[in-house]
Amino acid sequence: MVSVAPGRGRARIDHSGPNLVITIPSKKNYLLLTFLAVWLCAWLFGVVSALTSMDLSFEQAGAQVFTLVWLLLWCIGGAFAIAALLWGMAGKEVVTIGRQTLCHDKRVPIYTWRREYDITHIRSLSASGGTTASVFDPSRSLEFWGLTGGSIRFDYGRSTHRFGVGLDDADAKHVVAQIEQHNAALTQ
Repeated sequence: MVSVAPGRGRARIDHSGPNLVITIPSKKNYLLLTFLAVWLCAWLFGVVSALTSMDLSFEQAGAQVFTLVWLLLWCIGGAFAIAALLWGMAGKEVVTIGRQTLCHDKRVPIYTWRREYDITHIRSLSASGGTTASVFDPSRSLEFWGLTGGSIRFDYGRSTHRFGVGLDDADAKHVVAQIEQHNAALTQ
């Protein structure tokens, strides 16, 4: 018989001080990270090749316009790949719940995306269950890369917001319970 120890989960919860701080590191998909790193090497080769092949004379204007448009689109793809690689390697979500606000930060080493919500307008906080996103589903393709979505959802006005990218069901339920416990303690 093999004894299985209970999992600790990925979410780290800090109750110190008046705020509840939940830190969720990105879920590591090493196959995807390896693919992105190799793809970015090829991407860099493509950029260098396009820049060195450009002839600035007016005789090849049509070819130069095509190369510039291709280079622009190639750079957009590269920026997306860099963001996904940084998120996968070192990204984390930090959710800070205070008396009046819920702040949701998505952090990578060079940038932080922040959304701030008035806590009085948050409704129906719940663990939404694990649905698997596909890179081929256009409406949810950024979830596959870990850039959007999450296992915890709440309604804010007439829209639904999510956080907790890659949390499994049990971890998401634990986080929701901790938030509800924190909010109940604030109202007493």
